[in-house]
Amino acid sequence: MRWMLGALALSACTPDGSSEQVVLDAEVRSWIEDVSAVGGTFTGQVVAPTNNNLQLMPPVSEGLTFEPLGDPRVEQAGSSTVLTQRWSFAGEKGNYRIDGPGAMWGEDGQAIAPSLFVDMGVGAPREGTLADITDPTQVDPFPIVAVAVGSGVALLFVAGVWFAMRARPSEVPKAVIPPDVVAMRAWAKVQADPALDDHDRALAISGIFRTYAEAALAFPATAWTSSEILRYLEGLQHLSEANLPRAKGLLRATDRVKFADEAATEELFERLGSDLEAFVQTTRPRRESSGD
Repeated sequence: MRWMLGALALSACTPDGSSEQVVLDAEVRSWIEDVSAVGGTFTGQVVAPTNNNLQLMPPVSEGLTFEPLGDPRVEQAGSSTVLTQRWSFAGEKGNYRIDGPGAMWGEDGQAIAPSLFVDMGVGAPREGTLADITDPTQVDPFPIVAVAVGSGVALLFVAGVWFAMRARPSEVPKAVIPPDVVAMRAWAKVQADPALDDHDRALAISGIFRTYAEAALAFPATAWTSSEILRYLEGLQHLSEANLPRAKGLLRATDRVKFADEAATEELFERLGSDLEAFVQTTRPRRESSGD
């Protein structure tokens, strides 16, 4: 079983210089079980200080489909509320990154769990056994001529292998999908999913923005609060001023749907999508290829 945790947290440094997270008021956990060559089970869980509007959104992964396994389970743990939801996921054999799930509670509480990685049907090779091995039999010594000929053939073989290895082109490393491409593909997939309502799409675009910002700008955006992220972005010298209001709108997209009376309008999501694309295009990592 593999699991990870996302929380509203502040980064702090211990005396030895290492970093740790101090949980403020809620946390989101996720883990994967029963993985096979065609799918598995994903479980998300949020522990929040209130049951007011407590929701857990589905995870997202390119190439995988998720189906809920029953209704969410809500329990009380002292003064906290625990909501747990399980999904089955399916896809073709391969390696996948699963983002989320995202959670929200109260008026403005929101967090997203760090990404998990799953290998379906491409694990370690199956162990084999050695069979039919017998002790070598005693043979008569080879004649001197046969030994000389055999040695010459062996030397020629070794020389041929050496030249072949020198001429062999170096293996091309597997291409890594840039974070800006991942972000825009994820948003396109959300837009094309008719099962998602306005609130689902708003929470999804906020999570996509956090994941992109963490990968492209190298800071733990998926674990920080919206206020912490905005303070960090304000301190970046080369970030254009236009990107700050874009980031604020994307981080608070769920609030706009819930409280700004903008639900059920495509205009809102067109603006959010434009803000996401503009932020990504102006902050994406530089590529070496001239064709990009």
